[in-house]
Amino acid sequence: MKFIPSTFLFLFLCTTLSAQTPEEAIQAYNNALQAFDSAAQQLQRANLRAQKKEIVKKALSLSSDQSEAFWPIYDKYEAEVIKINDARVVLITDYVNHHADLSAEKATELINRVMQVQMQRQELKRSYVKDLGKVLSAKQALRLLLLENQIDVQIDAQIAAQIPL
Repeated sequence: MKFIPSTFLFLFLCTTLSAQTPEEAIQAYNNALQAFDSAAQQLQRANLRAQKKEIVKKALSLSSDQSEAFWPIYDKYEAEVIKINDARVVLITDYVNHHADLSAEKATELINRVMQVQMQRQELKRSYVKDLGKVLSAKQALRLLLLENQIDVQIDAQIAAQIPL
């Protein structure tokens, strides 16, 4: 798998760096790395969502009627989760870019944004559980909520381990 990124970067460098100044070449290289990292991150997130959906399918054992009613609710929820997670990625990136020289004002701004994202996440789960109650039994809804929480905690721990303090 490491062959592909290396090949991508080598080809990129060969085709773009020959006509540039060293500063332009470094900037182009950094831009290519950033684009590659972004694409890899998007692919990883999409893969995690697909895996999560499979886990949910196996955990719930839905009847065909429940399944027909449940998956649109789930897909709507996941679309909203993606939006919140996108905001979270921007927030984390902002922190990482400023953590070395973080001013009090920037720290306060980041605190407020973190709290806002967490509140949005909780409100979305609350709405999701309410919608689930219309199509799932209470036991199934609880099982799904606990499963969602477990997955969230695992992902949050992986993200937290990569954030510089």
